[in-house]
Amino acid sequence: MDAKSPTAGQVLAFALVVGLGTGVIEAGYIVGHWYIDPRIQLQSWDVVWMAPLADACAVGLVGLLLVLLLRLLPSRLTGGTMALAVLLATGTGLFLLTFEQIHWIATLLAAVGIGVQSARLLASRAATLWSGALRTASVLVVGIALLGGMVHLKEAWVERRGLAALPEVKATPPNII
Repeated sequence: MDAKSPTAGQVLAFALVVGLGTGVIEAGYIVGHWYIDPRIQLQSWDVVWMAPLADACAVGLVGLLLVLLLRLLPSRLTGGTMALAVLLATGTGLFLLTFEQIHWIATLLAAVGIGVQSARLLASRAATLWSGALRTASVLVVGIALLGGMVHLKEAWVERRGLAALPEVKATPPNII
């Protein structure tokens, strides 16, 4: 397999890896921020699985568009390095959108720059990245699903403890009429 021409499945699998990875980093940033200043906890703990899922959908959509473009564009533009750059720039842009203080144009420019430079650095290992993307995506999906399940189990446990601590309800309520 030529490292410069990934298959459609490899591009989509790598898009899933970038999206899930970006979501995990984003969720880690948000949860870490809660420990710095607990007063600003505006999201629920579901962010640990929702952020990776949302970012995987967004980067996956870009991956689908990229697969279509790779089929339509001339062969000189269809290299694996371009696909790497686009997917990495998309993931970087999604993470940078977490910082509301950064203007969207600055976010776009930084994301494109980081995506292009990262793709240049990773170009020599492109074949390995493309071939291992599906395996990595599978591991990430299972890990995030387990983490989401643990979040829901913890919430159910806390709710049960809270309900158990409530006083007993009288069998006959008082007549207020």
